[in-house]
Amino acid sequence: RFSRVRWHRSASTFRGSYHSPPFRSSIFRVTNIHCHNNTHSADITPDRARVEGPEGAVSQVREAMADEVDVTGRSLNFETPVGLTPDRSGVRIVDGAGVVLRVRIRPERITRAFTGVRLEPGFPAGARHPVRLQPATITVELKATREVLDALNPEAIRAFLDLEGMSPREAPYLVKPRIVIEPAEIAMQIAVQSVSDETIYVRIDR
Repeated sequence: RFSRVRWHRSASTFRGSYHSPPFRSSIFRVTNIHCHNNTHSADITPDRARVEGPEGAVSQVREAMADEVDVTGRSLNFETPVGLTPDRSGVRIVDGAGVVLRVRIRPERITRAFTGVRLEPGFPAGARHPVRLQPATITVELKATREVLDALNPEAIRAFLDLEGMSPREAPYLVKPRIVIEPAEIAMQIAVQSVSDETIYVRIDR
């Protein structure tokens, strides 16, 4: 839900006009558009509005607020007209008709665990040694939209172990797996949230 779209007086655009009795008009501009869950964004057109009324009342107005807009259940971008209300009585919004809030809906992102992701040891070119891994597979938790995760082939998730510079020895090496998702255009839409085993025990035999 979007609420409290704030329109604050701008000193650079302030202007007054006096009648009998004294009247004043003042220009307000948008300074804040707030979304309750901070996942969506919006802009409002026009981004300025004029408040008019008795001089004493207008001088006390600090902001004008737009109507709340409920985005529950929305999955597509949309726009809707909104009304404006000043924070003081006795004044009115001039040219307040035709104010439109344009909302950009960001699809909800969820997390999902992929189990049994196999580890792939990577030796330098030409080097081959028997390798024992503990554990042999890991669980990777990814975050993306439901649509992306539903379409993701688990086989496209790979966990590489960089064994550059390592040679056979009795003691195990401790290696951090590097998660790679293919193709790259899909990987750009996915975030790795966690890996079940941050360090893999790697034994390299002769």
